[in-house]
Amino acid sequence: TCVTERAGANAYTDVSPGDLTDTSRIFPVGGGSCPSAQLVPLTSNRGTIRSAISGLQASGSTAGHLGIMWSWYTISPNWSSVWTASSFGGHSRHDPHPYGDPRIAKVAILMTDGAFQHGFNDGFGDIDYNAQQVKVFAATQDICSNMRSEGVTIYAIGYNINAQTLAMLTNCAGDVDRVYTTA
Repeated sequence: TCVTERAGANAYTDVSPGDLTDTSRIFPVGGGSCPSAQLVPLTSNRGTIRSAISGLQASGSTAGHLGIMWSWYTISPNWSSVWTASSFGGHSRHDPHPYGDPRIAKVAILMTDGAFQHGFNDGFGDIDYNAQQVKVFAATQDICSNMRSEGVTIYAIGYNINAQTLAMLTNCAGDVDRVYTTA
C-alpha cells in the first residue's frame, strides 16, 4: 500500500494523524505497485541510514512533496504516537522533541534526482504533466513554508536537476545557502 496527499484544511501541516483514514489514504500506483522503500524512524545508527539510502531505487514517478511531508512527520512532536508505537520498537528514542526546544535542531535534509511531477489525491490527478507539476510545486511550497514556520531548517540536495527544480528547492529551503547541487 501507499500513502497519498492529505486533504482538507490540514493538507500541508503536521497535525497529528489521529484518524488515519483522514490523513493517509491508500491508492494503486502503476497498476497497484508501490515503492518498496520503508520509512526509517529517527536513528543515530549510520549503518541503518546508509543501508536505507543505498536500497532506494528510482521507479520513474516522483511525488517529492510526499517525501517532504514524511520528512516533517519524522521530526514532528505531533506524530510522536506513531514513532513510539510498537511497529517502530515502541522506544522513546524515536520520540521527536517539542518545537522550540533550544537544545534540539529540527532539520530536514531533502534529496532529489528530478522534478516533482506526480500527485495522487483529488485535484492532483491531472493527465497533463505540466498542469500536474504546477500543482505539486505549489503543494511543495506550502509544505515547506509551514515547516519553516515551525522552526524546521530545510536543506536540499539536487542531483542533476533542472533550473525549475533548483528554483523550487531554493524557495523550499528559504535560503540559497542551504541548497546544494551535483552535475
